[in-house]
Amino acid sequence: RGMMLGAKPKLTAAQAVKLVKLRKTLTVAELSRRFNVSPATVNNYVQRAKMKPTPKLRAAAKKHREIFNR
Repeated sequence: RGMMLGAKPKLTAAQAVKLVKLRKTLTVAELSRRFNVSPATVNNYVQRAKMKPTPKLRAAAKKHREIFNR
């Protein structure tokens, strides 16, 4: 309770948005050097940005925010 499991995110939310926007013009290798992360991390952030939230995911996110933003 009160603990976040897993590794800390490599990028902040603002950096992630910027990375996804720059992906249209730069290669994965260039982005990985620019943000100092691995190419796999770049691909993971891009894939997450493409995901469409389902009602189940939205409900889980809402519950998560309620628990951790007290």
